[in-house]
Amino acid sequence: MPRVSFATVPRAGFFSIPVALVVVAAAVVPFPGRWALLQQIIPIALVGVLYWRRRVSRTEAGLGRPEGGWLRCILLALILAPAIYAIKALTVMPIAHWLAPEPKDLSAFAALEGSLPTLALYLAFMWPLAAFGEEFFWRGFLLRGVGWTSALGRHSWWLGVVVTAALFAAAHAYQGPRGVLEKFAGGLMIGGLYLWSGRSSIWLVVLVHGIQNTISFVTLYGGFYDLINPFAR
Repeated sequence: MPRVSFATVPRAGFFSIPVALVVVAAAVVPFPGRWALLQQIIPIALVGVLYWRRRVSRTEAGLGRPEGGWLRCILLALILAPAIYAIKALTVMPIAHWLAPEPKDLSAFAALEGSLPTLALYLAFMWPLAAFGEEFFWRGFLLRGVGWTSALGRHSWWLGVVVTAALFAAAHAYQGPRGVLEKFAGGLMIGGLYLWSGRSSIWLVVLVHGIQNTISFVTLYGGFYDLINPFAR
């Protein structure tokens, strides 16, 4: 059996300590909708324990240094995140509006409007749980690690993108049919971006996901979400 370096193995503390800190923080600092965000802890913890037991390295888990370096990754995310957001607003949302006339249910985020403390808390929890947590699970684990990606030939990665996008959309059923359609399209885009980035690291899609959510939260807080997402509701 090959020797495994301590530095490359995601020991239990690498996952359990941050997760425990988030749980404690949520218990101490309650805010509306916090439990919806905290649900992301479950898949993070399960995958983290699985990786730890199998001695999966951080690089193998998609947590290594981004291809091309951190500066390139951050700059790409700052360019791509608003670009993809605009593409969704101009193409995906009108189609979803046509297919599902009932407005998207954004009631889970109603407390954001006009409340700076709530916005700060949402952003603080969103980055580790939604941006990192969802990408760690959906792209980093399901898309990257599930066996079908090597069992079904050269097109299996794209099948994985479609399947994970569908499951990702189903997990957002609380936003209603239109929200599910938009999340499915968004899952296809972020999955395609993950393949384009080379599949060696999840950090680009984590940053893009987080920046897009930040845009949505800030616009909901400021009351101009509908202005940049005219077909959202």
